[in-house]
Amino acid sequence: MFAGFSSALISLKTFGEYFKANTINDKYEIDDFKKRGIKNCKKVYRNKYNKLKYNVHSFSTELSEWLIIEGYGKTIGRNVLSLKERELCIVSILTVLKFKDRLISHISGALRCGNTVDDIKISLNNLKLIGENNKANLT
Repeated sequence: MFAGFSSALISLKTFGEYFKANTINDKYEIDDFKKRGIKNCKKVYRNKYNKLKYNVHSFSTELSEWLIIEGYGKTIGRNVLSLKERELCIVSILTVLKFKDRLISHISGALRCGNTVDDIKISLNNLKLIGENNKANLT
């Protein structure tokens, strides 16, 4: 939490120095975030949604709720980007972070959200700008 939150603060501050940030916020309604989170998570994971929820819940009920409300409801559910676009962003992020297991799940999710294999390849090819040694190897 502390590494991720600190990274988010630094990134948003830096981003705000170069780009006008969108300051429109959703009304803080947990039930709405939860409904949106379930909908988004089911779209990404489809028939694997229940398995994901069970697995996360088995080691942390709090993290299971966080996944839906904060992750898929608030963060991924924001309307600035579509779920299709967000999944491409997630694939790029997970590639750079070398989180191979999560990456495979989100490549599938990107396809389920309407991206094509070519869309994913183009996104991954854009990562060549940071160098081949700085991304996950899927082969």
